[in-house]
Amino acid sequence: MSSTIDVLGYALSALSAQRQVLAGNIANDQTPGYVSRTYSFESSLRAALGSSAPSTVTPAAGLSAAPAGPNGNNVDLTQELSKLSSNDLQAQAVVNALNIQFRILRGSMGGGFQ
Repeated sequence: MSSTIDVLGYALSALSAQRQVLAGNIANDQTPGYVSRTYSFESSLRAALGSSAPSTVTPAAGLSAAPAGPNGNNVDLTQELSKLSSNDLQAQAVVNALNIQFRILRGSMGGGFQ
């Protein structure tokens, strides 16, 4: 398999994990004392791609340091929905890039482009 397909596969998996975290935050928007979760893989992926030596890509998962409201909950629903929308667009772009890679691969094996 090509390294491009490997990277795109990792990105899609990471975007799926990030989406689950965002969905959990949105679902707990009104839960008293809930501390929103964070999940980021972009900076780690960027560093690995820019390195000449093999590197492990490690997502950063944790708790948000955003201030809490009166009920102890710190979920900013507007921000979480915006992040979810961005996540959806990124996932769609990665799927499109994977489809292109597979069409190229199929074409190189004599399967033709469709």
